[in-house]
Amino acid sequence: MSYSKLDSLTERSGEERPALSASEYRFSSVRRRRLCAVLASRSPPIALEDLARATAHLESEFENEPPPTVAEVAIALHHHHLPVLSDAGLIEYRPATNVIESTDGITR
Repeated sequence: MSYSKLDSLTERSGEERPALSASEYRFSSVRRRRLCAVLASRSPPIALEDLARATAHLESEFENEPPPTVAEVAIALHHHHLPVLSDAGLIEYRPATNVIESTDGITR
C-alpha cells in the first residue's frame, strides 16, 4: 500500500489506524467504487481508455474540484485500481493490452 497523507497525519498524532480487511480495502477508494459502477454498466472486452473516460466523466459529476484528465485516470486505473480488482478475482485485466477481458465478479 502506498504512503498517504492519512498515514502522515496518523504518525504525527500517534493514533493507530484500524487494519482494513482485504474486502474493505478493495472498496475503500471512492474512485474504485465508481470504477465498479462503470464496469457493472459495460460488457467486456473494455479498453482502458474507454474505462478511464467513463470513470473521469462520472467523477466530474460528483467532485467540486477540477475533473481529472482521462490520462490521469487511466494511469491510476492501470497501475493501482485495476490490479487490486484483478487480484481479488473480480475482473480479468490484461495490462499488456490494456483491456478488461472479464467482469464476472462485478454485480450488474
